[in-house]
Amino acid sequence: MRNSKLFGVLAVLVLTLWSGAMAEDRPPPFLDPARYFSNVYVQSTFSSHDDGNLITDAAYKHGLHVFQVLGRDVDIYLKTRFLVDTNADFWNNVGEFGVGMQVRPFEEYGLILLHELLYGVYTREDGGDPNYWAYRAGFAFWQRWGRQPWEIEKTEFFWPLTGWHEVYADGFYYNRDDANLIGNLSWREGLILGKVFGRNYDVYLAAQAGLDSNVDFWNNYVQGGPGIRFSPFQSLDLNISFEYFLGRYYRGDLDGGSQDYADFGVTLAFYHEF
Repeated sequence: MRNSKLFGVLAVLVLTLWSGAMAEDRPPPFLDPARYFSNVYVQSTFSSHDDGNLITDAAYKHGLHVFQVLGRDVDIYLKTRFLVDTNADFWNNVGEFGVGMQVRPFEEYGLILLHELLYGVYTREDGGDPNYWAYRAGFAFWQRWGRQPWEIEKTEFFWPLTGWHEVYADGFYYNRDDANLIGNLSWREGLILGKVFGRNYDVYLAAQAGLDSNVDFWNNYVQGGPGIRFSPFQSLDLNISFEYFLGRYYRGDLDGGSQDYADFGVTLAFYHEF
């Protein structure tokens, strides 16, 4: 029954895209090379709080700008994702492949609305069925204001709220996680922005929070602390950040564990589109 509902979602997605494409007085989109796009995103994160785990998440999308709504492209894409960690936690070791649909409703803001249907396989056994179907739908938002790295020729210092600011937020429904709704919010407030040997770096204070509908403690947290981030290659969107957080799980059953924690994290993030 669950799989039939997921395939129903996929059928609605395909019919929506087909009807939208036929409504445009243009050649079929799959015949126009300029309407194809691809991007890749890789993030590796070390966390001292997660038993020194190193988690790598890599995703590749290849898609097509199928039609427009109010002047904004509606895209369909194929997605491949791999997740692996050093602690061999089965939930962090998966391969996924599927289809998705997305739209960016505002040109001036980094908001994206999307939904995806993916077929996945756990690459480390947990004793159960390693295969699954997963559906997720929601939004992701990223925006930066203030001074930009390319505007800086030497190191500059800022009081809070006077330099640069960066926010990331997302909210998704996950059918496979017991129909959970999970939201995350991250704010970085820049204190320093500069260059060392021609390479950009920034220093900031960060505050992060999470919330979910199933009250799983690991999704319900607040944390904050300082961070420093380097961009070693000017020609690549590649960043390495070092952050130290003090945090607290504010709801959920910790089964006798502590609500308060400290975490030192190192993150490498790479993004490229073509």
